[in-house]
Amino acid sequence: MIKKTVEDLAAKILSLDEEDLAEHLTHYKKIMEDFNPTPEWEQAVIAFFLINGVRVKNNLMHAQSRTKNLLHFCQPDCSRGQTRLRVVK
Repeated sequence: MIKKTVEDLAAKILSLDEEDLAEHLTHYKKIMEDFNPTPEWEQAVIAFFLINGVRVKNNLMHAQSRTKNLLHFCQPDCSRGQTRLRVVK
């Protein structure tokens, strides 16, 4: 049950627009920094890290995409018999 709840929550969060989420980040950060052990404070901490989780996920995806594109660009096309080494005289 917990696994399903967490996965449903993740799916719901991922369906939201990252820019809209980022706009709320400062709101939750202010509440979180003003420590007051209340349910509102606890929810703000969780919301802050959920939003940051989306940002981290997107940064990882962009980094992996750039790395794969760079590797694809740098790799020789083996099907045409091309090599990266050239004879220079």
